[in-house]
Order: sequence, then structure tokens, then C-alpha cells
Amino acid sequence: MEKKRGKIDTGLGVKAKDQRPIKDKQFQNKCAKNIIKYLILNNYTHPISLSICLAGDTSLFRDVTDFLLKKLDPFLGFNSEKELQDLLKSLGYPYPLHSQYFSGATNYWPYLLATMDWLVKLLKGFEKSKDFDICDEYFFTAYDAFMTSKPVEPIREKFNKELDVWIDKNKKNCEEVRKQIKSLKEIKRELKKDKISIVNADLIKVEQELKTQLGQFYEIEERCKIFEAKYSDFQNLIEKYLPQGIPTAEAIQVMWEDYLIAESDTPSVIKKTEEIIEKNRKMQQFVDGDEEATADYKRDLIEMQEEIEDIFRENEHLQEEIKNVEETLHSFRLKIELIKFFEKEAEKSEEKIEENNKVE
Repeated sequence: MEKKRGKIDTGLGVKAKDQRPIKDKQFQNKCAKNIIKYLILNNYTHPISLSICLAGDTSLFRDVTDFLLKKLDPFLGFNSEKELQDLLKSLGYPYPLHSQYFSGATNYWPYLLATMDWLVKLLKGFEKSKDFDICDEYFFTAYDAFMTSKPVEPIREKFNKELDVWIDKNKKNCEEVRKQIKSLKEIKRELKKDKISIVNADLIKVEQELKTQLGQFYEIEERCKIFEAKYSDFQNLIEKYLPQGIPTAEAIQVMWEDYLIAESDTPSVIKKTEEIIEKNRKMQQFVDGDEEATADYKRDLIEMQEEIEDIFRENEHLQEEIKNVEETLHSFRLKIELIKFFEKEAEKSEEKIEENNKVE
């Protein structure tokens, strides 16, 4: 008959459920930083860093855990995983520590990391409890005296005196803290009052600035209305003197060239006319003096007179064109002056707006 095999203890029978966010990266980083800080402050002899602590190494876990346990008690230690499980259980570790955690798999490393962090917190708790060790001293001394049949009363009196000193000291500390709290409250009230007055002053200043800016805005608005009215008058003048619209620069250039040509041709036409008149006068004298002048001369004379009349008509036409061009140029000069005036007004308005924007 085969012998029934015993159940292998894997540590999985622990019913307590771990509520910590073991898989959370932030939680792991926090645990690693707490462990590293404590190890460095307590002269851990092996190299340690965040990358090493997060890498996941069971040998690192054994070294660090052994170091932390010996900080609790120099005689604490373990030789196997089972001993470590029992030791942590005796220290009150509230979470399961399964055998698989020691397999070296990276997915189990966060559990070992959290275990080391728990040991660090346990050590910090013990270190804080040492601040008030007169009770421990009294209990151990009194117990030793009681067990050896020695008088306990002197030890109790000594403890009471030390306790009174400790209480007086803490009363003074508490009184100092109360005074500081009261002083801070008064400072807070004063600061609150000052802050309110400062805020009110700032509000008044802002209100004045807004009123100033509002007045400047109204002034600019009024100037814009005046400018719009002047611009409307300017448009009416353009429609009156230039019904076909303002000519382009090319058209003005052509008109100016025509004017110069006409002006340059006028003296030559006048001179030619005078020559023809003089020639006609001489011819008339010749005809009047010679009654036997032929009909050819008379025809020539008539043609010359007609030519003179054509020249006069052409001259009159040129004079009219010159006059029209001069009037047009005069109107152009007037419009240019008006345009310059309105451009200056627009520049002044823009400068005023820019100044107001800078003030804002």
C-alpha cells in the first residue's frame, strides 16, 4: 500500500488578501525610494539605486531583508524561505508571502519589494517609539527589582520625578506652540486687513484708469465722426469736379504730356500765323497796286485767307484745350491737397489710438 503523500506547504493557504496596488508603477517607485533612502541613511554596504531596486533580484531581496531584520534585532536572521515566512508572520506582516514569490520571476518582484517597504516602515515605527524610553527603563528596572526581591519604591519615585520633568517640559512646549498659533492667527488677520485695503486701492486705481481710457475713447470716437463728415464732403467734391471718378496716374501723365505738347506748339503756330498775315498784307498791297493782276493771284490770295482762317480756328481750339487742361490740373491740385489733409488727419487719429493702446 502506497504511503499517502503529505501536502506541500506553498504558503498559498493564507486567506488574507493583499489590498495594496502592487502592480501600480507609482506604488513600486514609491516603495523603492523609501527602501533606498533608509538603506543609505543606515549605511547599507552594498550598491543600491532605483534601477537596481526595480530590476528584481531575489539575492538583493535576501540581502536587504537580512539587513533590515538585523536593524530590528542583531540576532534575527533566516536560512530558508520558510523561516523568513514564519519570522515575518511573527512580526505581524499582514499579507501572504507565497513560495512562488522567491522563484525569481519578474512578475512576483513587486510583492517582495512591498515586503521590504513594510519592514522599513516597521523599523521607522520602532525608532520613533524610542523617543519616550523612560517608561521602558522603569518597566524593565522595576520588573528586575521585583523578580530579585529588591525594593521597587525608589525606582517608582525616580520614575515619577522623571515623568513630572517630562510632563513639565511638554507643557512648556505646548504653551509655546499655543503662543505661536495665536501669533500666527493675529498675523493672518492683519494680513487679511492689509490685503483688503490693498485690493480696494487697486480697484480705485483701476477704476480711474478705466474712466480715463473711456474719456479718451469718446474723444477718438468724436474725431472719427468729424473725419467721416470731412471724408463725405471730400467724396462730394470728387463727384462734382470728377464725375467720371479720380483718374489714374497713367491718365494724368497722358494729359500732362498733351498739355506740354500743346503749350510747346502754340508759339510756332502764332509765329506761322504772323508770317502768313504779313505775306497776305504784302500780297494785298501788290494786288491793289497792280490792276492787271491775274485771276491766279486772286485765287492764291483767297486760298491763303482760308488757310489763315483755319490756322486761327486751330489756334482757338488749342487755346480752349490748354484752358481745359489747366482747369483739370487745378482741380487735381485741389484734390491732392484735400487728400493730404485727410491723410494727416488719419495719421493723427492712428497715433492717438496707438497711444491709448500703449496706456492700456
